Amino acid sequence: MTIQALNSTQLYQVAELEKLPCKSTKELPPIDEIVGQERAQKAVEFAMSIKEKGYNIYAIGQNGLGKRTMILRYLNRHQHDAAALYDWCYVANFEDIRTPKVLKLPNGIGRQLKQDIEKLMTKLVKAIPLAFDNEMYFTRADKLKNQLAAKQEAELESITRHAKEQDVSLTVTTQGDYQFVAMNGDELHTEESFDELTKKEQERFGDTIDALEISLRNMVRQLTEWEETYSEKIKKLNDEVTKDVITHFIKQLKIDYADYSEIKGYLTDLQKDIIENADIFLEESAEQGEIATASLDKKLPRRYKVNVLVSRDNEDFPIVVEENPNYHSLFGYIETATFKGTVFTDFSLIRPGSLHKANGGVLLMDAIKSSRTALCVGRVETCA
Repeated sequence: MTIQALNSTQLYQVAELEKLPCKSTKELPPIDEIVGQERAQKAVEFAMSIKEKGYNIYAIGQNGLGKRTMILRYLNRHQHDAAALYDWCYVANFEDIRTPKVLKLPNGIGRQLKQDIEKLMTKLVKAIPLAFDNEMYFTRADKLKNQLAAKQEAELESITRHAKEQDVSLTVTTQGDYQFVAMNGDELHTEESFDELTKKEQERFGDTIDALEISLRNMVRQLTEWEETYSEKIKKLNDEVTKDVITHFIKQLKIDYADYSEIKGYLTDLQKDIIENADIFLEESAEQGEIATASLDKKLPRRYKVNVLVSRDNEDFPIVVEENPNYHSLFGYIETATFKGTVFTDFSLIRPGSLHKANGGVLLMDAIKSSRTALCVGRVETCA
């Protein structure tokens, strides 16, 4: 075939700019397509269709080829199951406070729960102390206290009267101990006057005092039992008062979250724990109150925080690009707080890493950068 020469009109196409829909390419929307690299595109599509665990996508090539752009464009169009995306929260495990519980919640519920619990705590911090600082509570508590005092006084009067009938006086020493002393008429026997008594009278007083001391010990044991009963009644009263307050405020939350079994269980445990630990809200000691509220964000009380590790505002496919892959940025870290020179931490100070944020989606990172930290590579392979 003979090669023919081309003229200038065949080598050049004149652009009719007046027919273009815009004056500048800035006005045009970006192309949401992958130009070229069809095999690479199919490989990514095939990899994303694999539902089994343990598979990763590894893109290799020279810089500037558009590897990241191609993958991100495809991922932005990737069809995903929005129902498989969740919020993840840490809350206190009241049975073992050192091992927090994880709540797996639908999108947006975690952040809403955190806000609702904070509002609840704000109300309880004011309402519980007020419930213990009113005439009704004082009247009920004083009634129990007076009942105990009356029993103690009656028992003490009984043994004092019984001793006096046998010419023995029940006295209180300077150390606060009870002591029986033989009487000489209306006065107490001194050592000299007691020595002047006959041996038979001294033995009678000795036997009488021994018997009275046995009765006194029995009385002390009885008083101890009454005091324990009194403490139990006061504890029951405090529990009832606290329960009335928390039940009133938490009722609406239980209704709002009735469809979420994990939250319902947590609210039930929360209510029970608040009743058992009402002193946290009463701040009976300044130090206890400081410990309960010591934290980085100064919100209180720590025990009832909801730590939202991952929260999603929408149902978009999670795509996290980690520019600086290291152990903490990938797997998260735990912050610390300081109280009077002592460093401590708890579940509310756990912070997420890129793997947490990308849960249910895709984590994109530079393989060369991640390979510089051998520990990260092994951990990522384990999590994949």
